[in-house]
Amino acid sequence: MPLDQSWEIQAHLTLIGDAAHVMPPFAGEGVNMAMLDALELSEVLTFLLI
Repeated sequence: MPLDQSWEIQAHLTLIGDAAHVMPPFAGEGVNMAMLDALELSEVLTFLLI
């Protein structure tokens, strides 16, 4: 994964997925990590909206 890679900021857009983690596909951990990321993000966003 290139360290100098960047993306243009898009308002009101959040991407969640296992591509953010460097894991081999055969381990089956990518989906687990993506779900944990989504849970943690939802908790932070819920806390910010309270």
